[in-house]
Amino acid sequence: MIWKRIARDYFTFNKRESRGVYSLVILLLVLCCLHLGVKFYPLSYEKYSEEDLLAFRSLSESISYSNKNETLISATSSGSSASQMESIDWHSFDPNKADTSELIELGLKPWMAARIIKYREKVRPFESAEDLKKVYNIDTVWLQQAFPYIEIDQDFAKEALPVERGRFSKENQSLKDSSEFVLIDLNTADTNLLKSIPGIGSFYAKQIVELRERYGGFRSFDQLLGLYKVRDETLTILSEKTVLDTSSVKRIDLNSCSLKELGRHPYLSWKQARIIMAYREQHQGFRSVKEILRTDVITDSVYLKIAPYLMVK
Repeated sequence: MIWKRIARDYFTFNKRESRGVYSLVILLLVLCCLHLGVKFYPLSYEKYSEEDLLAFRSLSESISYSNKNETLISATSSGSSASQMESIDWHSFDPNKADTSELIELGLKPWMAARIIKYREKVRPFESAEDLKKVYNIDTVWLQQAFPYIEIDQDFAKEALPVERGRFSKENQSLKDSSEFVLIDLNTADTNLLKSIPGIGSFYAKQIVELRERYGGFRSFDQLLGLYKVRDETLTILSEKTVLDTSSVKRIDLNSCSLKELGRHPYLSWKQARIIMAYREQHQGFRSVKEILRTDVITDSVYLKIAPYLMVK
């Protein structure tokens, strides 16, 4: 008796409810049929020719190579692992004469081997093992292992040096050869002064000044990676011919800055800036720069980059 009452209460529908139940059942059946159809009768895929596949692989490799150049900050992308170092068959070599294949056999990544060759051809030959440190983003672990095996032919280096210097214009050559050449401060130089650096024209000079304004001043040469289509040899020349006086870097006061001033900094998003401002209002200001870590939107990696541009008065 009780079961009949339960069945009548819960499984008896009026016309409107019945139509809804029927519609739901039909919809579920249609979806099940579609699922089975896709599972057992998959869509046909276009077959590509062998030439198309080769072209795609070539494009994929070129993109991977480009991504490596854009992540020079990462230490893992610029060097070999400890296990790879142990497997290298070390032998004496001259970085002024070694070709790409020999440098790769000695444990360097192909793009780093190419960078060493570009440096000696377009900047200057290596006169000592220490000169290899001037190659932009050189793998320091590899360099320490390679030092005992580097043997530079001084006669060859001296003969090659004038030829390499002759690649620049007369105006830049006199600047490069001058013993009284003064390093240029990237944080204060204008475009005219920047253009006096070999290899830096109006295009790069304007970019450097604009990028410097965005950051509020440079604190690391790695920030120059933000330059549009910057070449490896350009970065190398800049690291040799310039210095960074970080005392002129503009710092943002967390207790008086506006949302616009904070949110426009390249190391912060607008969301992070708004939360920092809200935290300031709730806690009546900041007592130290490190306090921004309490907002939970600033990770340790972001803090290390943005902290030198912040202050608390």
